[in-house]
Amino acid sequence: MESARKPARERPFEFESWAVTRLPGFAPNARKRGDGGVDGRGLLAAAPDNHESGLALAQVRGGWFALDRFRAFAGVMARDGAALGRFVALDPVASPSARREAAAMGRLEIQASRYPRLQLRSIAEHFDGRALRLPPMSDPHTGKSLIQLELL
Repeated sequence: MESARKPARERPFEFESWAVTRLPGFAPNARKRGDGGVDGRGLLAAAPDNHESGLALAQVRGGWFALDRFRAFAGVMARDGAALGRFVALDPVASPSARREAAAMGRLEIQASRYPRLQLRSIAEHFDGRALRLPPMSDPHTGKSLIQLELL
């Protein structure tokens, strides 16, 4: 974790880009300032059954978790019409309010599978090898569907 904490403190934009690349199917924004609350974007490989968009957004917080930032990201998802959002924090988020609000965003249905629309993810969970629950995503560079095994 120290290998992530140091850049989060000293080079936050590099940390954001690195964290976004830990999310299969997401690419970091080229724009770092004035990014409208979005640090990375991706596209779903299959059209959702219950949402018009296939857009996926990511927000990264290298410092402490702040519920107001999480709520703002949910607002960004609504503003941009995103089907899916991943909020990435350095440490695991223990906030019951954040968990409730993420659950209140509902689920995305794709080909008889259901996925949380807004999911909290921590870099600590990444290093622990905990699987991320993502629907099939498109490769951000080629647009081709990623193999499902790559998402584990």
